[in-house]
Amino acid sequence: MEAYDILPIDFYILPNPQPDEQGRTTYQVRQNTRGAVNTRGLVEHMKRWHIMPQYPIDAIIKTLTEEIVEKLFFNGCVHLDGLGLFSLTIGLKPVIDENGVAHKRHVTDPHDITGNDLEVTGISFKPDKEFLELATKRPANFRHIAPRGVVGRSPVFTRQEMINLLFNYLDKEKTISRRIFIMITHLTIYQAKKWLKELSTGDNPPLLEIWAANAYIYQRNPNYVPET
Repeated sequence: MEAYDILPIDFYILPNPQPDEQGRTTYQVRQNTRGAVNTRGLVEHMKRWHIMPQYPIDAIIKTLTEEIVEKLFFNGCVHLDGLGLFSLTIGLKPVIDENGVAHKRHVTDPHDITGNDLEVTGISFKPDKEFLELATKRPANFRHIAPRGVVGRSPVFTRQEMINLLFNYLDKEKTISRRIFIMITHLTIYQAKKWLKELSTGDNPPLLEIWAANAYIYQRNPNYVPET
């Protein structure tokens, strides 16, 4: 087996939407992904590490993508040896009510279904055994992004821990954007917005919210009185 740097795979815990047969809440885990590598990023990585540097990799990926879609729309599946099988998934279009809200379409008579009622819902991918084994048999360790037993995607901070973290950053950088805030805390966008709003409003906010260059940035409030 090849030698790899065993980096931690971050995960979080979520409750399953349906209880088990005894009515108990059960839980699932999800990888805490933070962004995706796009074509340019993948190409740059392959060039940097001399993987196929002599080929125009971005053009190859673009052409391959277009060819896969072309074959799928001609009622074919596409199998790439060692990678997997691609196929279209289709379904019924949702019903749009008078308020513009989409609802799942329920059909009780198959005679009511015509081609006009359908849409492409996605692309299904079934990995080949070799590709799946490459991922599942590679050594890995896992790191929970929150304290043990905590459910949810975002790390858990006390108010004072968050203030301390921000002040340590702002002592050096003076201002912080929401994007940088998310990067250093690993919070979801929702949780980041919630924290920044909480810490920049009220009678004694630790932060000041400033509109600059079409975005909000935050700086330390010089009049903030530390909480006791």
